[in-house]
Amino acid sequence: MESTSLPARIERLRRIAFFRNLPFIVVADLATRLRHERYRQGETVFVEGGLGDSMYFIESGQVKISTRSGSQERVLNYLGPGNFFGEMAVLLNQRRMATVTVVIDADLWVLRKADLESLLEKYPAVALQITEELSRRLTDTIKKPVKEDIYTPVAVFGDEPWVLAEALKRLTGERIALLDMSGSGMIQHSKYLPIELVIESISPRATAQEVTEKMSLLAGTHDRVLVWLPPEGFEACVKAIQLCEAIVFIDAPAYGWVNQFAFKPTWHIAQTLGEIGRVARYLAHRVVGLALSSGGARGLAHVGVLKVLKREGIPVDMVAGTSAGALFGGLFAAGRSIEMIEDFALNFHKQLSVWNLLDLAVPPRTGLIRGQRLLKYLRELYQDAVFEQLEIPFYAVAADVLTGEEIVLDKGSVADAVRASTSIVGILMPHHLNNRYLVDGGAVNPLPASVLAERGADIIIASCVIPSMEEEKEYRRASRGSGQMDLIALVSNFQSIMEREIIQHRQSCVDVMIAPKVAAYRPTDYLPAAELIRLGEEATERALSAIRAQLSPRISGVGVKR
Repeated sequence: MESTSLPARIERLRRIAFFRNLPFIVVADLATRLRHERYRQGETVFVEGGLGDSMYFIESGQVKISTRSGSQERVLNYLGPGNFFGEMAVLLNQRRMATVTVVIDADLWVLRKADLESLLEKYPAVALQITEELSRRLTDTIKKPVKEDIYTPVAVFGDEPWVLAEALKRLTGERIALLDMSGSGMIQHSKYLPIELVIESISPRATAQEVTEKMSLLAGTHDRVLVWLPPEGFEACVKAIQLCEAIVFIDAPAYGWVNQFAFKPTWHIAQTLGEIGRVARYLAHRVVGLALSSGGARGLAHVGVLKVLKREGIPVDMVAGTSAGALFGGLFAAGRSIEMIEDFALNFHKQLSVWNLLDLAVPPRTGLIRGQRLLKYLRELYQDAVFEQLEIPFYAVAADVLTGEEIVLDKGSVADAVRASTSIVGILMPHHLNNRYLVDGGAVNPLPASVLAERGADIIIASCVIPSMEEEKEYRRASRGSGQMDLIALVSNFQSIMEREIIQHRQSCVDVMIAPKVAAYRPTDYLPAAELIRLGEEATERALSAIRAQLSPRISGVGVKR
């Protein structure tokens, strides 16, 4: 590339936005000084803290600017064709302030420090051009200080990729482009599509370089690019999927040639609005998690929470529950109707008798109740479901009574997981599962929002039915004064005290807290289920505006050039 003639180099530089308006004599001088370099996707141009002796101009491709604190990466910007980077270390004689990684194969032009100083002294227009661009970036940073590290180029297989584009646009408000490589000629029929969408096309038999240039141009002017690919693995298609960060099959088989990219995030979904909406949230890093706390009978209020979320169309992509939260969260994740869950909740008190679920342990060693009848009942209730079959990812939290570890159950029998998570210490015998003795997860994580955060939830809604100490004081003073309390109520209340203290230190990852006012009811009061459900509904309705604010479109600004 370095042997290219001077006129050809000038012509290439003229196609880059930064050089377009500079006088010809300046561009000609630059053409003799700049050195061309090509980087592949994933390669690092330079790293934070390194010495800076040159700046870079992007002819094609896309780069990510990021910093790192420990294991946490903070994405500052995505830059595409026409932009430059690395100038601050050169101008201020400092070490690199960020790491630059190539996202889409990039052609870069490199300008050494000595040449830059000479140009700035000789041609003030270059300094003005750099100043204007830096000013624009500063304005963007003030408006959107941190960029979201999202899946920007996405490969799509299937018949109607615009449905996914519509879901992403509605979710994020982004500027989305669709690159048609399917050979279908969709661009000719774009006016008939149900949404307004920027569509570009390129032949599936184009060269790899042509695909790289086309994708980098679209990435430079749009927040996200969907690449519609055909079943055949032509060279251009292989290059396109190599440059994409995720793959989505919409009612399409997994083609053999795509297997070499199995390491990329991949979704196989049906062409339903529900599944397309869910994968759109994963692609946009807007995954919604729902955490349901422990709380005994007060957990019946979770049913009211679920009713309102379902009624209002609030999406839930994963659920984590502890104790009562696991009981109802498991049913929701298994796809049971809200009507069925509510009917179960309203009649649950009928099952809580010695002759139904409560098989007494004689003599009582590790608990008053053996729990075998409860396990049998749960297996019937969940229809012997296993986690891998659930409609929504679900996590049940229990505690290892011997080690004190938090155990997150997400494989195997759902009934066994719920039995473990609901094993109140002293009341229900520990559940022996996976070579562990497991008890109620409220002892370690009564509001499992952290479980969702660790598994990729971006927006976490939590329903907490464990009242604060102030609420307990208000409603319990008369009851405690009367001395009316049995063993089960004593153990349940003691556990509530412990859970309340734990929750105070584990709320940091919650975006919206739903707190039903259930302090007037004991953790053993299963009879007033209808009232507890109503309180859950009311609390959720109060939180709807905050939930919708979290879900409302917000443009990420990734890769957008003005």
